[in-house]
Amino acid sequence: MRNAMQRYCYPYFALLILLLVSTHLIAQDNSKGAIKGKVTDDKGNPVPGATVLLKKQQDSTLYKSYISDGEGIFLFESAIPNQYLVEVRMIGYETLIKNDITVTGNTTVDVKEVSLRPSSQTLGPVTVKGQPPFIDRQIDKVVVNLESSNLAQGNSAMELLPKLPGIQVTPDDKLKLNGRPNVTIYIDGKPTYLSGDALAAQLKGMNAANIQKIELIAQPGAKYDAAGSGGIINIVRKKNRGEGINGTITGGVGMGNYGKYNGGIGLNYRNKKVNIVFNNDYIYNKFFNDSRVISEFGTADNKLLKIFNSDNHTLSTNKTNTPSLGVDFYLSQRTTLSVSGVAATRNFHRDGNSFTTESDNTNNIASLRNFDINYSQKYNNYSTNMHLIHQFDSTGKELVVDLDYFNYGSTFNQFYADTILSKTQAYLGSGRTWLDQDRNLKIYSGKADYSHVFRNKLNMDLGWKSSYIVSDNHDMVKDDTIAAPMNNHFRYTENINAGYVNLNKKFDQLTLQMGLRLEQTYAKGEQLLSGASVTRNYTNLFPSLFADYAISKDHSLNLQLNRKIDRPPYLNMNPLSFRINPTTNFKGNPDLLPVLSYNAELSYSYKNEFSTAFRYSRNTHDFMTQASPDSSQEVSTIITINNDYTEYFNLSFSYSKEWTSWWRMNSSLEFYKQSFKGLVNGLSVDVDGIYAYNFYIFNSFRITPRLSAECMYFYNHRNQENIRITEPKHALSFAVKQQLFASRGSLTLNVQDPFFFYRERYTENSILVKQRFDTKFESRVVKLNFMYRFGHSKMKKANVGNSAAEEQKRSRPVN
Repeated sequence: MRNAMQRYCYPYFALLILLLVSTHLIAQDNSKGAIKGKVTDDKGNPVPGATVLLKKQQDSTLYKSYISDGEGIFLFESAIPNQYLVEVRMIGYETLIKNDITVTGNTTVDVKEVSLRPSSQTLGPVTVKGQPPFIDRQIDKVVVNLESSNLAQGNSAMELLPKLPGIQVTPDDKLKLNGRPNVTIYIDGKPTYLSGDALAAQLKGMNAANIQKIELIAQPGAKYDAAGSGGIINIVRKKNRGEGINGTITGGVGMGNYGKYNGGIGLNYRNKKVNIVFNNDYIYNKFFNDSRVISEFGTADNKLLKIFNSDNHTLSTNKTNTPSLGVDFYLSQRTTLSVSGVAATRNFHRDGNSFTTESDNTNNIASLRNFDINYSQKYNNYSTNMHLIHQFDSTGKELVVDLDYFNYGSTFNQFYADTILSKTQAYLGSGRTWLDQDRNLKIYSGKADYSHVFRNKLNMDLGWKSSYIVSDNHDMVKDDTIAAPMNNHFRYTENINAGYVNLNKKFDQLTLQMGLRLEQTYAKGEQLLSGASVTRNYTNLFPSLFADYAISKDHSLNLQLNRKIDRPPYLNMNPLSFRINPTTNFKGNPDLLPVLSYNAELSYSYKNEFSTAFRYSRNTHDFMTQASPDSSQEVSTIITINNDYTEYFNLSFSYSKEWTSWWRMNSSLEFYKQSFKGLVNGLSVDVDGIYAYNFYIFNSFRITPRLSAECMYFYNHRNQENIRITEPKHALSFAVKQQLFASRGSLTLNVQDPFFFYRERYTENSILVKQRFDTKFESRVVKLNFMYRFGHSKMKKANVGNSAAEEQKRSRPVN
């Protein structure tokens, strides 16, 4: 322990020295100015959510971008002396360009009100261009802009994600991007560090109405942590940059089979020296889950032994409260120090009942079983962060330093009772079991990133990161057959040290980016009561290459190559076994190995309308689950194991089109296949996989300047992931939004799956155990959500630039 702490503490001494040095470098620079203004409609009402682009007038290259706030106000800070133009875009309005904006030295240019007119009107000399896309495909990522989206209203982040192109959510709440698992979730450029049910709980407790955009990064470069072979989903929350006191109040109700409601408040105060932000969201949800599970126990030569047919019903309630507080200190025009804290409490309770029929291999009923289960989970999580950014000059040279502390705690209490009857319902026996779990995860992390811009269009990024993780799990199991409870204490520690360098060079038509990341990992898992332990110590290199070639103004090719790693999720290594349903247990595996992946992507794009991409990945020692029967052939245990390898193939097509000034469409179609080889219950398996496809279409309509509607539909074809084959599924959702109170407020009606299309049906074949699942969720829900913005923004020149590098960290998804 002492050595581990020394390995962890020494980098922090270096970090403190770096902080002192960077703070000493603070210097006033009065050579930059600012541009401010206000976006209004033709009646003088503010237009929030408009995209404002600041471009250099000489060549129309993009310099900065901004989303107008609740008052329609925009502000571009730290603009170097130059000649600019401002381009304003908003759905339902003609795009407006204002030319000849000159910034000279320490001045603030006020363009005053920028008035937009509905698209049906003519605007003389104003240039008309395409509206800002709901889906923006960039060189290294796809950005889904949700600032004015109606489908986000009243939903949690978990409910919103499967409505976005390329994202799928499995029945056990795991995320896939472009058909691939092992996805890393970031929030505001920072990883969540959670996995499994804890990550799902955080996403279910996040109000989607507070999300500005979601970035889908399929092939992260060397600047990102090496973890996350399935890509990164970065959730960026809304921010208010106007000075003064501003706030937002949200509230909503919903009804499916059971009631739901949510509420939230956001407060912001900003002046030239400080910015204070407070947010709090509360979500209550009650829902059902009905499923039928058929479990077949057999032999390696495919001989059937027993069949269990279970009908399961559960009723769950989820209550989540998420307060956060952040303060930005503008130490100088080029230096900002930010301190923030986030807390989250969640109370989850589930009651379930199952009726199971046991039959022999000739379908003769052997026994009947009643299984009752109830469990409660309580999460108390909090995190703190210190973020320092210092810009050395206006060319892009900057230093970013972060210190983070995360503490995730949870308690899990489960009770189940099993009653066995004969086929004539005569009593044969019963049993009761209690399980109590206390989990605690602590993460200490520090990192520093430096960006340098050379005169020959060469950019260099280099950085360092260290993290120290402690996962502590206390478990107690008691049943009617033992006199004293059984205890388990599993502790996992991990120390990762990393460094990277990334070079970016732009030629006439070609942009090249090459990176190399080195990560050293020391990990140890210990069962403290038995003395058993597993130690891992390894060092890996992770190269990456990005090449973008502009064939012409509208056509481009992009090539991406990288190597990634996925370390085992903390909770999947806890060897404790516990019951999931009448015929299934779950158990962790402390011997799991990390997964190494090799990824390639070749894409073509035409403007921002059409793109196609071919992706290939090969994962060695990939994670997969198997179900192993016990000696009685009545209960199976699910455990995560490593296979030999998994291969992914993906071909995707995306098309976005603004058909009229009031109708815009985004659609995508992808074909994919996954194959794998490995051992399942000790038997060699080589599966070629199934060719599958997913279809997605999103339409938005501007009915009037204040009334809009959206409609989304997706279809996922029958597909295979390792031993699981999932049957087709599809769903339809739509929303209508009415702006109120001079666009300060809005009322949104959101209808999800009105025809009850959605259900999960899949089969898992572990050779000795075959299980078929048919699950029906409370997917048909109607929600009504209200939002109101208040306060008054005064646009003044701020003392700090608005750009900062994303903090790149890793997280651990369960697989």
